[in-house]
Amino acid sequence: MKSHEDVIWIAFYNFGFRVENLFITLFVAERGNDFEEMLLHDLVTFFLFFGCIFSNMVPLGACVTFIHDASDILARLSRLLHVSTLNRWALPSYILFQVKFVYLRFFCFISIIVELIWTEFPTERMHFNPFISITSIFLCKLLVLHIVWFGLCQRLNYSIYLKHKNSSSAPSA
Repeated sequence: MKSHEDVIWIAFYNFGFRVENLFITLFVAERGNDFEEMLLHDLVTFFLFFGCIFSNMVPLGACVTFIHDASDILARLSRLLHVSTLNRWALPSYILFQVKFVYLRFFCFISIIVELIWTEFPTERMHFNPFISITSIFLCKLLVLHIVWFGLCQRLNYSIYLKHKNSSSAPSA
């Protein structure tokens, strides 16, 4: 599989970013309530990138990265808007994040996993086929994390709804 040189550089840049995240999670960041979840996420993405680069499945890694980064940008934008003077735009940004999250991570991402499961390397590179199985397992673990995070988003939605409902039903003085 021939990859464009820019895609390879993006993959190496992202792999470096994942190595940094793993290092920070293990040795720098304060261990909060979500330490195990973040460690699992960082380990899964580390091994995914390592496997994609080692087995020359760089385009796959680039697609997975795009799927994650495209929705994560809106989540970060929503947080930024929430603490700024433009906080009225935080909720629309958060809603758009969720729509993109569902489409990219529950439709596109699952499509990649299904396609990968049905893929085999050509005969001269059959020795890389175990990487397909390993990568599929890691992608499925990442999918489980997506489901957990989406559930957390829905809990946040519910708490925002209750807060709004309670503030609008409070008697005025």
